[in-house]
Amino acid sequence: MQVSESRIYPAKLLLFGEYAILSGNDALAIPYPEYYATWIKATPKNYKFISLIEPFILYLHQRFPFDFDFNKLKADINEGFCLESSIPYGYGLGSSATCVAAIYDLYCTNKINDRNLAELQEYLGKMENYFHSKSSGFDPLVVHL
Repeated sequence: MQVSESRIYPAKLLLFGEYAILSGNDALAIPYPEYYATWIKATPKNYKFISLIEPFILYLHQRFPFDFDFNKLKADINEGFCLESSIPYGYGLGSSATCVAAIYDLYCTNKINDRNLAELQEYLGKMENYFHSKSSGFDPLVVHL
């Protein structure tokens, strides 16, 4: 799949259940497109993306060695593509979830059918564990769908 500079990964707004979701209970979230992330061709100010994304790529490579096209991901990054985000960090709007969804969307070669929500949520949660140690996968699921 080619990097698309037009695909938008919206922030998410969790309306209730922030802590309940971690124990398997219900939550309600909606996409919040006022803030979003998207793939762009990098400018010099965006090169910090490379130093931020490399540890995440290593994490994915160790845990999902056959599920991603790591060569394509690295080639796109070396070509200057980066994920630019307007989502503020640390406010619970899903900045890590957009990163997970964007990487999954473009580079996962072993995608789970979107109709299998429980399995997809679990998989995305394992990806997002890199950022939070324990993730329910709910946030990247909302962003992905």
